[in-house]
Amino acid sequence: MRQQHTSNRFIPSQPTHAFAILLCLSAAPALAQETASAQEPSALHGFSMAGSYSNVDSAVTLGYRLRLPSGVQLGLEARHAPSREAYIDGFPGTGGSAQYGTLRALVPLASAGPLTIGFGANLGLRSLSVRSSLGPDSSSLAVTSELGLLAHLPLSSLLTLRAGWLQVTSFQTKPGFAVDALGQVMVLGVTAPVTDSLQLFADLETGGLFGYDGDGGKYLTRGTLGARLVLGGAARRWTAF
Repeated sequence: MRQQHTSNRFIPSQPTHAFAILLCLSAAPALAQETASAQEPSALHGFSMAGSYSNVDSAVTLGYRLRLPSGVQLGLEARHAPSREAYIDGFPGTGGSAQYGTLRALVPLASAGPLTIGFGANLGLRSLSVRSSLGPDSSSLAVTSELGLLAHLPLSSLLTLRAGWLQVTSFQTKPGFAVDALGQVMVLGVTAPVTDSLQLFADLETGGLFGYDGDGGKYLTRGTLGARLVLGGAARRWTAF
């Protein structure tokens, strides 16, 4: 029988001081519009491939991103992730494999000199299957989302810093409805254009999680390395993702 661990319940903390500073910046009237230099005369297209490693899984991700002349970005991602830690209805499973399909968006909110702040939204589906489980089911389907603020600051022509905060949610919808994961994740990363068409990027994400009334995962720490092909020779100008 599944045991409840209410004493280990994770209660998401309030956003950190760094997030509060970003929020204040985004509310300042002087930062209400993007600088003219951020505008592009036409839409830009980017294609990416990345590998990631975390306490939960190892993954390969393929992505596409469209940047409109307004600065709004829309994208698609597909991820294959063999899992080291998997839960279905709160029961742990082994030999897991997860497939993700995600819609991504980044909406610019404000800028101050080289600093830009945007609202990020990632919405998707996750299909999970395991070879063996302590519960009666070996597969599940979940709706996932990540919402938050992301700041980008060019440190030089060769390096852009990315930092922010995301509210992570995942709701299992099959075999039954359950809270798969709730939490807050801090994001820190860099983007380095190496040619007019190619970028390298790295991200570190870490934060606490809570799900299945305490029977799910407790935290996430993930590192990602990848490369991005930017069409139109705009890799040195389009560094906010």
